[in-house]
Amino acid sequence: MPVLVFAGLMVWRYSISEEARIELDLRSDARQLALVVDRDIAGLEFTLQTLATSSRLQDGDYATFYAQMQRVRNLVGFDLLLRSAAGQQLANTRGPYGTTLPFEPLIGDKDVIQTKQPLVSNTIVGAVAGHPLYSITVPIIAGDRVTHFLNLSVSPQRLVDLI
Repeated sequence: MPVLVFAGLMVWRYSISEEARIELDLRSDARQLALVVDRDIAGLEFTLQTLATSSRLQDGDYATFYAQMQRVRNLVGFDLLLRSAAGQQLANTRGPYGTTLPFEPLIGDKDVIQTKQPLVSNTIVGAVAGHPLYSITVPIIAGDRVTHFLNLSVSPQRLVDLI
């Protein structure tokens, strides 16, 4: 009988130890996944912020800026979108330049205007894309005010692929 009690106690202690180890491993894996996603989003933000410094954009030469957007799109594999601060799309790499584009203010636009910082949206259905995506919005700032938004629209499949 004492041997059975001792064996039962050992099995119980072992199960608690294993449960703690598995939980620690899962937390570590979750942190690693979060870092991978954060690095990917940060890289895409930096790409947009770099493109936002274009003198063509500052000069209002949207046709030439659209050509730059197309080159960046070909490099990163995601569509880019230039919108006015009110939300009117001015250029979208999903179609040719000069195409009539929708008025599409996004939920986070007011936050981007207030903070003057990039914002990653929740999953939305793009007005032109017509399917779920998430968007990274970078403000274009002239002086001390936001004049435009530069967006990169990404399929949620990107996150699945990263994970």
